[in-house]
Amino acid sequence: MPGTDSPKFVTQCEEDEEGNLILNFPEELLEAMGWGEGTELDIDVLPGTIVLREVQRNDLQETGAGS
Repeated sequence: MPGTDSPKFVTQCEEDEEGNLILNFPEELLEAMGWGEGTELDIDVLPGTIVLREVQRNDLQETGAGS
């Protein structure tokens, strides 16, 4: 968003041996977001943009209770 003082991060897509694209997250971004191994992300795709949000689960969702 223009005019905001939000931090900016730049990364590049890489390709593994099988031809899959890999998006590496800069360490500073992971630290700023509090994300680590096992963090589940919800991804929204908009024209020219992707939005990543951490999935917030409550105890009922994690245990499967209430289903």
